[in-house]
Amino acid sequence: MNMMVKRVKSEWAYHYSVWKSAVDWVIWLYIFIPALSVAGYQYYLLWTGTADWPNHYPLTFTWFIFFIISLKGTTRLFIRDGDVLFLRQHPSCLRAIMKGGIIYSFIVNTLLIVIVAGLFLPLWLIYDDVSYENIASFLLFVIAFRMIYHLAKQWVSLTYSGWPLFFVNMLLTIISLAIFNGALFSSSIIRLVIILFLIMSLYVLVKWRLNATWHFFDDCVREQGEKLKLSAIFIAVQGYKMPKRFKNHKKPHILFPDSDPIYSARTADNVLSESVIKYSVRNKSKLFTVFQLTVVFMIAVVLAPFWIKWLLLPICTFALIHFIRTAWTDLTSHSFFKLYRFKKTTQTDLAIKRAIAWISLPSCFLIGFITGWAAFSPLIGLIVALITVTLTYVFLIKELLV
Repeated sequence: MNMMVKRVKSEWAYHYSVWKSAVDWVIWLYIFIPALSVAGYQYYLLWTGTADWPNHYPLTFTWFIFFIISLKGTTRLFIRDGDVLFLRQHPSCLRAIMKGGIIYSFIVNTLLIVIVAGLFLPLWLIYDDVSYENIASFLLFVIAFRMIYHLAKQWVSLTYSGWPLFFVNMLLTIISLAIFNGALFSSSIIRLVIILFLIMSLYVLVKWRLNATWHFFDDCVREQGEKLKLSAIFIAVQGYKMPKRFKNHKKPHILFPDSDPIYSARTADNVLSESVIKYSVRNKSKLFTVFQLTVVFMIAVVLAPFWIKWLLLPICTFALIHFIRTAWTDLTSHSFFKLYRFKKTTQTDLAIKRAIAWISLPSCFLIGFITGWAAFSPLIGLIVALITVTLTYVFLIKELLV
C-alpha cells in the first residue's frame, strides 16, 4: 500500500508540474479569476432564488449530465511496465497495488460526483423542489453506476477486439442508458433495489479485476495513457497533434473490407474524399463516439419542452458535425499522410466537405426525425429529417471551414 501511495503522490506531482508550466499568472488574471467571479456570483443568485435563467431551461437535463460524466474516465490500477521485473512475479503485491488503485478510483469518483452535485444543488432544491432523500439516493446510484460502467468497459475492451468490440460497446451503452433511466424516473424503493443490484455487481467486477492479472501489459498501456491525459490536452490546445503510429490493422469485416473504391471516377478530389470517409468509418473509437452522441442528442430532444426541441436540433447537429470534422484533422497528422505533398485548394476543400457531409447525414437524419416525431408525428418527423439533412449538406458545402 505504501508503494501505491507513493505512485499516487508521484502522479499528482507530475500533473501539478504540467499544470504549473501551462497555466501562468496571465491566464489566472485574465481568464480564470474573471470566470470564477462570474460563476460565483451566479451561484450566489441561485441560492438566493433570484436568478431568472433557470426558469427558461428544463432542469431534467441536469440529471443526465451525470450519465455523460459516467461514460468518461476509467478505473485506475497504477501498475507500470517496470513491475514485470518483480511485482509480476508476486501476485499478492500486484493485487495490493491494483486494490489500492480501485479504492483511489472510488474516492475520486465519489468526490467528482459530490462536487458536480454541489453545483446543481440550488437548482434541485430551490427551482425544482427535489427532496434531500431523492438527491442522496440518486447520488449513491450514480457513484455505484459509474464504477460499474468503468469496470465493465475494461472487461469488454480486454475480452473483445475489432468490430465485435464496437458492437459490444454499443450494447453496453444502451444497457447503461436503460439502467440510468430506470433509476432516474423510478420510485425510491425501486431505486434502492437497483442500487443493491449494482453493489452486488460491483463486488463481482472488482473481484474479476483483481484476478485478471494476465492483462498486465494492456493495463500498463491504459495507465500510461491516463497519466499523460492532462499533458495531451495542453499539447492539443497548443495546436500540436501527436503523429499517428503505424499499426498492423486487421482487415475490416463490414465497412469496405476489400478497399473497394467509393467513387468510380478516380480523380484526386474523389480519392481525397474517399480517404476521409474510410478513415472515419474504420476508426471504431470515433465511430462509437458518434453513435453515443447521436443517442444522447436524440434523448435530449425527446425530453426537452416543445420550443426547446427546435433550439436543440441545430445545436446538436452542429456539435456532431464539429466532432466528425476532427477526423480530417487526425488524418492530416498521420505519418503516412505526411509522406505526400498536400496543398489546399477550392477543389480539395470541397472534397473534404463532401466527405464530412456523407458521414454526418445519417446521424443528422435520425436527430431530425426524432425531433419531428416527438413534437408532432412520424410523418412530420420524416419531413423534418429531410429538411435537416438538406440544410446540413448545404451548410457543410458552403460554409464549413476545413
